[in-house]
Amino acid sequence: MNAVLAAIRQLGLDNLIAREPSCQRNLVLAMIVQRIIAPRSKLGTTREWNNTTLADELNIDTKKENADSLDAAMDWFLRDFAVIGGFFSSPLRDIPAKMTVLRLPLSQSSSL
Repeated sequence: MNAVLAAIRQLGLDNLIAREPSCQRNLVLAMIVQRIIAPRSKLGTTREWNNTTLADELNIDTKKENADSLDAAMDWFLRDFAVIGGFFSSPLRDIPAKMTVLRLPLSQSSSL
């Protein structure tokens, strides 16, 4: 989970979602990370936060946020998506190099 979150931050995806940290941005990031690691429903995603450090890493109040909060965060993101939509539709040659390479740090226990 930490490697995925670190890669998202290295790529600047968090700043593409919203320049300023916010509850909505953190909820969107949490959904992205959760979908990469272990896809679940929105309800399953919020329940999984009790078993991982993801909510703590993103300062998400697990007693307050629920599946309805994720729906609201998705609505918030989709309202603003037109702003960044042009970025994602640009040709690959126009995307900065750091956006085209994903480097995940390998844990010391992994072997290739």
